[in-house]
Amino acid sequence: MSPFHRTLVLFLICALVFVYVRQLWNGIRASLRASNWKEGRGRIIDLPEPWWLTAPLTKRFPQFESRTIDTVFEYEYEGRLYRGTKVAVDGLYVTNLSITRLYRELERALRGAWRVTVWINPASPEEAVLLRQNDKLAAFGGGAIVFLISGVAALVFLY
Repeated sequence: MSPFHRTLVLFLICALVFVYVRQLWNGIRASLRASNWKEGRGRIIDLPEPWWLTAPLTKRFPQFESRTIDTVFEYEYEGRLYRGTKVAVDGLYVTNLSITRLYRELERALRGAWRVTVWINPASPEEAVLLRQNDKLAAFGGGAIVFLISGVAALVFLY
């Protein structure tokens, strides 16, 4: 293998590891920031249909564009009624398929008038997040993928 190809493979591995570590750090930071929030129950009162729902799966979001769902939900904390709009969409691996599934879950909750999980910041109860999710499995899976690709690249370097 030529020195150029080896350098290119090494560069790609470093870029992959950098992106994974950055996403992992963002997930850990978000988890620590919200670790003292209280779990509550709420109900969805408005869920407009997003433009991307009917778009072809591969055309829904340009690369690196934030994936969001607009919604309004009500929740009660210490006897007061609040309204929130934040949905926890961010994670290590947010795909077109996962955000569509999340929207469909919210849509079913709205139609069925079901109660949903709301995470409330006790220091500022007007700040709440709908459907906070755990990314531990995603973090492990991403690490395994980086390890596997690095191992394959190491074999390429050896032979």
